[in-house]
Amino acid sequence: MQMRLAFSVATVRRPEALIVDEALSVGDSYFQHKSFARIKTFRQEGTTLLFVSHDRYAVQAICDRALLLQDGGIAKEGEPKEVMDFYHALLADREAKTVRQERLEDGRVRTISGTGEASIDDVRLVNEAGQRIEAVHVGQDVILEVVVSVHSPIPRLVLGYLIRDRLGQAVYGINTYRLKRVVTDLEGGETLTYRFDFRTRLGVGSYSIALSLSGDDSHL
Repeated sequence: MQMRLAFSVATVRRPEALIVDEALSVGDSYFQHKSFARIKTFRQEGTTLLFVSHDRYAVQAICDRALLLQDGGIAKEGEPKEVMDFYHALLADREAKTVRQERLEDGRVRTISGTGEASIDDVRLVNEAGQRIEAVHVGQDVILEVVVSVHSPIPRLVLGYLIRDRLGQAVYGINTYRLKRVVTDLEGGETLTYRFDFRTRLGVGSYSIALSLSGDDSHL
């Protein structure tokens, strides 16, 4: 309640600069909605905003640029989505074997992390005729195809995928362990193609798909 009151007092009038440090994480959904609306209004009127948070939705919803701070320095700077993807990869890859980003031909940035026993070579959505598609209709039947290369022996491999909305919020996720489709005793040089068919019961908008390979029952 102290944090909520402090935010209310700080924003009762439009400031030239507003610093918000995790203040919105303490409120309920209605409080957060009102706070976001007020911050967006201030930004439109010229207020400079410095927003500190671990909330992916909040950062991507109200920020133009993002800085990832680590060990007292700047670990990453750029578009909020790119920085938040990098941050989440660091959280998932505690061993820090490799976390890197590469820019694709269409301008998007792909974040890659892991130990390298296997890699994802291709990801595509195809229609019932097997044709690659980028846009789908609401309720359309589609197939998600994922091609995986195995580089060294793996006793058990679990593939998971997550559908995110344009702000990076998770909409749906599943993995092959939950689907009872775990592959075991793989050797280097093998190639696997996974196919998941589903109906796109999603609202109109832009979505992305995040993927993970692991040997565990669940994944980050």
